[in-house]
Amino acid sequence: MKKIAILLSLIFSVNSIVFANNGIKASVGEVTTFAGSGTSGSSDGTGTEASFNGPWGVAIDGSGNLFVADVYNNLIRKITPEGVVTTFAGGDESSLTDGIGTEASFGWPAGLAFDGSGNLFVSDYANDAIRKITSSGAVTTFAGNGEKGNADGIGTAARFYSPQGIRFDSKGDLYVADQKNNLIRKITPEGVVTTFAGSGSASSEDGTGMAASFNDPRDLVFDNQGNLFVVCKGSHLIRKITPEGVVTTFAGSGSAGWVEGTGTAAR
Repeated sequence: MKKIAILLSLIFSVNSIVFANNGIKASVGEVTTFAGSGTSGSSDGTGTEASFNGPWGVAIDGSGNLFVADVYNNLIRKITPEGVVTTFAGGDESSLTDGIGTEASFGWPAGLAFDGSGNLFVSDYANDAIRKITSSGAVTTFAGNGEKGNADGIGTAARFYSPQGIRFDSKGDLYVADQKNNLIRKITPEGVVTTFAGSGSASSEDGTGMAASFNDPRDLVFDNQGNLFVVCKGSHLIRKITPEGVVTTFAGSGSAGWVEGTGTAAR
């Protein structure tokens, strides 16, 4: 079985601090505080002068700026390579409002991903929508419309139920961990939403496409061969989906635990 090596350069903690591995001493594993004061808040500033409230998803643009889904502040924050934190989009209230920068609003923004044109996509968890932010800060609703549900369709005609992790494939299609629907959804660049994998039942059946099932899918990532790996919190498993939609269990036994091992021997 092939192994996947995952390098974590950023870790978010419950005390609202952003950590980054020291680039020079990464082999030693030294951890330093890159941004955040350790106290919940929404202050802009440099490094530890800034504050966050439940930072979650992250994505890096082509210039090396780090964007953060500041969940409980309902904000998208931007951190320069020098550690300067500013508010890029979103306001104080939790709602579904399009607009420019802080004129727009989100409801628990969770996952972030950049497309090939530099647009930032956001899984808007509490609004059951996928939002799009241009490089100039213009926020629009790309898919879903704020109503919970499970429906394929184009743009705002589609429905999600608490979308979380999002990732683009090499073709520019966006994949969504539709958490409470227990589905993996696919969105084309034109906004066409379809169900890529999952039956909707909360279980862990292997299979192809909608013959497979997931239990609380939270996040996902692609490897270089186009395979999609899905973290399923409810079943304590890592699932693998081939480009053809074949779903198998890659790691974990289905039982909670902390055991190293190969494939399903791990916990």
